[in-house]
Amino acid sequence: MDFENRMPVDSRNEIISKIGYYSLILFVFFRPISLILHKELIGINLLPITVVCLSYMLMIVVFLEVSKIKIDTLDLLILIFCSYVLISALWGSAIGEILSIILPSIVYFGTRLFIDNSNRVKRIMTALSITYIIVLFGNFIFVLLGLSIEKYEFYSQVYRHKGLFLKIHTFAYFLVIYSFIYGYILTSFKNLNKLFKFVLFISLIVSLYCLYKTYTRTAFVGVLLFWLFYLFGQKKKYFVIFIVTLLCGIAVFYSSLGRIFWKTNEYDLNDASSGRLTIWTHNLELFYESSLNVKLLGAGLGNKIGGAVIGDDDQIWASHSNFLGLLMGTGLVGLSIYLSIIIVLFWITTKKKLTNQKKWFYYGILTSVTVMNSLSNAFILRVECSQMFWLFIGLIYVNDISVNRFKLSKDY
Repeated sequence: MDFENRMPVDSRNEIISKIGYYSLILFVFFRPISLILHKELIGINLLPITVVCLSYMLMIVVFLEVSKIKIDTLDLLILIFCSYVLISALWGSAIGEILSIILPSIVYFGTRLFIDNSNRVKRIMTALSITYIIVLFGNFIFVLLGLSIEKYEFYSQVYRHKGLFLKIHTFAYFLVIYSFIYGYILTSFKNLNKLFKFVLFISLIVSLYCLYKTYTRTAFVGVLLFWLFYLFGQKKKYFVIFIVTLLCGIAVFYSSLGRIFWKTNEYDLNDASSGRLTIWTHNLELFYESSLNVKLLGAGLGNKIGGAVIGDDDQIWASHSNFLGLLMGTGLVGLSIYLSIIIVLFWITTKKKLTNQKKWFYYGILTSVTVMNSLSNAFILRVECSQMFWLFIGLIYVNDISVNRFKLSKDY
């Protein structure tokens, strides 16, 4: 064997690292675009193919470098959770549901492995913000022209828009994530290019307008919580202005907001929650009446009625809550592990050497996502949302984020 012609280990590792890094850039750039590729081309559905290609491309390079990760408490919990979800196939979890939970964690590990300095952070956020802005304005045009109406709410007297997306809720959570992107850039990079900063701000206004036109109440709550925490960590005058503006807005538009949130003139909390109280009560009663092993391990992910929300009395109904869905599917064990991950994330955010502004940015994300997961199918089983969430979590570990400028230049 000719040892002199063998590639040095350091060079090989550097090549793999670059491949992983550029794979992550491709992922963050094309993932938002993939969400609107729901049309068939020569009989082929583009959305699942795009998602599979992007996810597995990143997964391969992560596996090649996974030995380099210094396992901490969070990593261990994520690996335990993913392993537990995987083996839940033994008692009935559907493969599709399993993959929708496991695959997003690949983005977290990819970020930890391949985004290790400020320049790479800049490029990742540049790619992500550019693709979001492109998709945002495409959706904005459809909303303005009235080409994206999915349904009309009779009592609220509003038309709900889905933009270029297949479903309203996917569109709404996509818009919430743009607030996360905007907040991350402002808290991570100083002396932003003025034109770029202006475009980002206009895009934020566009995203909030489009979010309003979705009339998705869980997303309203999520984005409101995020900005409350985020602004509290910035200059307190911005927080006070936000609170005053919010209260004035509620007072002025109280009647309209009441119709949107209550949905009927009966002011019935169950009707206002789209039947969530009935659904949650039913599923919790089933859980209470189940055997001990089902309580601990769950009935299996995806083990619920198909094609409808409410079914027979002995069936698990569509939970309309990621946490309740985890409880029914993976039992107390699965839900406990996931909640432990969230608790550890709060602890890591508190202990990490982050600026005060960055800490409150992450408190905002974690609180917002946790509440949305409690109230709806948001950031656990909805793959596209979970992937973006884990991208931001992975960025917690990038220490060198003090950069002087953030602009499009030859460095990108």
